[in-house]
Parts: sequence; C-alpha cells; structure tokens
Amino acid sequence: MSYHRYDGPSLEDIPSVWILFFVGIKWHFKAFLIRGHQMKRSLILLLLLFVGCEKSLEEMLHGTKKEIYDAANQKGVMTNRQAEILTKEASLANSATLNGLTSITDEQSESLSKVGHLHLNGLASITDVQAKSLGKVLSLSLNGLTSITDAQAVGLSKVRHLSLNGLTSITDVQIERLRGVEGLHLSNLASITDRQAEILGKIHEKYGSNLILNRLGSFTDEQAESLSRVGKLELNGLTSITDAQAESLSKVGDVSLGALTSITDAQAESLGRVRNVSLGALTSITDAQAKSLTRVGGVLFLPSLNSITDKQAEILSRGTWAIYVPNSIKHQIDEYKAQRRNEVEEINATGKITDAQAESLSKVRQLYLNGLTFITDTQAEILSKVSELELNGLTSITDAQAESLSKVRHLYLNGLTFITDTQAEILSKVSEVELNGLTSITDAQAESLGRVRNVSLGALTSITDEQAESLSKCEYLAISVHLQPLIEKFRNE
Repeated sequence: MSYHRYDGPSLEDIPSVWILFFVGIKWHFKAFLIRGHQMKRSLILLLLLFVGCEKSLEEMLHGTKKEIYDAANQKGVMTNRQAEILTKEASLANSATLNGLTSITDEQSESLSKVGHLHLNGLASITDVQAKSLGKVLSLSLNGLTSITDAQAVGLSKVRHLSLNGLTSITDVQIERLRGVEGLHLSNLASITDRQAEILGKIHEKYGSNLILNRLGSFTDEQAESLSRVGKLELNGLTSITDAQAESLSKVGDVSLGALTSITDAQAESLGRVRNVSLGALTSITDAQAKSLTRVGGVLFLPSLNSITDKQAEILSRGTWAIYVPNSIKHQIDEYKAQRRNEVEEINATGKITDAQAESLSKVRQLYLNGLTFITDTQAEILSKVSELELNGLTSITDAQAESLSKVRHLYLNGLTFITDTQAEILSKVSEVELNGLTSITDAQAESLGRVRNVSLGALTSITDEQAESLSKCEYLAISVHLQPLIEKFRNE
C-alpha cells in the first residue's frame, strides 16, 4: 500500500483557514457594496441624462411639487419632507390648496406657514402648536374645523384673512382674540350675542376689513349698529331687516343682503348711501327705490330683477358707477344711457348748454362737460346736484358759481388758471377738487385748500414753506414731484 503525503493545513490550522476565508469574503463583499453604490450613482446619473435633467434627485425620491400636491389631496396625508419641498422658496405671494389633507404634523404646519395663502379645509382638528404656526400666513381657510380652543384663537389671530365657516358656535373670549383679523368668515354661525357683535364691529379698525355672517337669520337693531363699523359686511342669510337696521348698515362700505326679496322705500334710501350694494334676491323695485339706489357710489347688484318700467330704466341709467342686472333689463337701461351720451357729446361739441339740458343732465351721478367754456350762474346751481362733475373747459368762474359748485362732491376744474382767495375758501367745502391749471397760489388759498380731503395741484411750479405746511394737511395731495419733499417735511413733523 502506498501513501500520499498531505501538505495542507493541519487540524490545528483549520480555524485560521476559516478566519482567512471569512476575511476574504468580507473584503469582497465590501468591494461589491462600494461598486454597487457607485453603480447606483452611475445609474441615477445616466437616468438624469436620459430624462434631460428635468427631475432632481430629490424629486425622483419624493416627487415633484405637483405630484406631492396631487398625492396629498388624494391620500389625505404627506411626509414632513414633502411639506418642506412644497414650501421651498415659498413667499407670501404663493398659495397652496391642500383641501384633501385630513391631518398634518406640527412640523408640516411650520413648513406650510411659509405660504402666503393656504387652504386646509379637510382638517377636522388642529393642535395649539399648529394654530400658532399657521397664524403666520396672510390668508388661511380652515372650514373643516367645527370648534377651536381659546389658545388656537390666539394663534390664528395674526392671520389677515381667516375663514372658519365650519364653526357653529364661538365664545366671546374667542371672538375677542380674533378681533385683530382683518377679514373674518363665520358663515355657519346661526346667531351672535350683542357682546360678540360689539367685538366683531371693532374689526373696522383694519383697512378693508370684512366680515361674513351668511347664516345669520336675524339680528337686533343694537347688533346692526355695532356691525355698521365693519368695512365690508355679508349678511346673505337675512330674509328681512328693519328700517333702523338699514340706516345702521348705510355706514358700511360694502353690504351684501342676498336673501332679501323686498325692501321698503326708507331702506332703499339708507342703502343708497353705501358704496357697493348687493341685493341678489330682490325681484322688483318701486320708482322711489330706483331713485335711491342710483346714489350707490360704486357697484349695484340686482341680478334677480324680473322687470322694470321705462321710467325705472331711465332712473337707473342715471347713477352708480356700474350696475349688474339681467340682460333684458340692462338693454332697457343702456338705451337711456345712449340717449344721454349723445346729448352730452352734442353739448361738448358746440360748447353750449341750455338750462333745460342742464336740468335734465343734473339727475345723473357723473357728468363730464369738458367742452363747455362758459356757464351761467343758474346753470352752475342746477349742475351742483351732480355728485361727480367735470368742467375742465372753463377758464374762469364767478364767486356765485364757486358757491354753487362747492356742493359737488368730486369737482374737476383743470381749465382754471386763476382763482380768488374767496373762491378758494368757498371750494374748500368740496370733498375732492382738481385745479391742475393753477401754476401758483397765495398763502390764503393754500390754507383754504388744505382743508379739502383730496386736492390735485399738478401744475404748481413753486410753493412757500407756509403754503407747504397748509397743503400737507390734505389727506391726499397730487403735486409736482420736485415739490413733494417739502410737503413730506411738514407731514413728518
């Protein structure tokens, strides 16, 4: 029998062999991982090149902003990182509509607070921390909330426009906290207390403030008076109001009473003093009501009028900057506007006006007779009934004419190159006057014109310190750019 010599490791060496074996495997595995990582990076780079670099690595991992929006609104949730991506480089000018979200984390609310206008109407509840974060946005809609805590009211109080149309009740404390909100939507409140109305009325302290209480079925005269301080008020749930309430509402800038199907003549007279009025359910009006409503300063909404008489059409054609009615009625009104426009064009072309024409045209709200170069004292008195009157063709006026024209609210006399101190004193009663033909004024005239709310003196070439001090008291003053620093000097003192 022959024997072969075994030159391999001995039994004692076996553990060492296994150690070397595993070390080798580990080294190769590590190398494999490194190569795999490199391969993964290479594949991603190749993919980016393939798609034209239209998607970043982060977008590939988490989705584009549009994909995140769509997924969040469909699934009702999103990750914290996705919330960060959505608001990356966001500003107060941006908006985000995520009404499909049913829940958010505190981290997500902080990310979303970078957006200017945010809609989260799918949230049924939020935490106090989230309310504080979301309170940083300009405009916030949380119509899915049915209740809020006092702490949340504090957090949300810094929002400029806040919509909480899901609340069916609110405490006095919460309304007190929210009084700083410029625009507050509480369309699901069926009633409010006198104290709440008083607090809500103080929202008027913010410019352009608006309050929406569209489910309110009734309110008291005291509540109407409190709410009259609001800049814009929507009460589209009211089916009736008293004359006293209408008188209170006449102090509001914009009023919407979309459920009223009828109003009294006295109510129409009151509402005619409002800047913008919406009476969406009104189906008919009287002649007296038509006359009152033409005094509305801006826009009049009467979309449900069934029909009007020719007389009412003629009346409605006289006033308001814009009127919205059904097309059939608009056609009637436009016919009278066209007739009046032709008459005005003829007067401006000839430069002459009769007393009868002046009387007829004095019923309109705005009248532009810039072709006239001369009017009589009688005509000036007749035309003083117009709210906004342009007579830029006149190069001079009498004291008697100045007295009559001082009754006009917005008066344009840009053709005058000279006025007397007496005329300046008389014209100081006007709310707004343009005298852009004057190249110089006296100290007495500056003192008088300084009492006018809005004044335009664009042609002045120079003013004294005393004149600048007087004119600086105007709420709005249009003057040459090179004279503006002198005016600002006194306004800043």
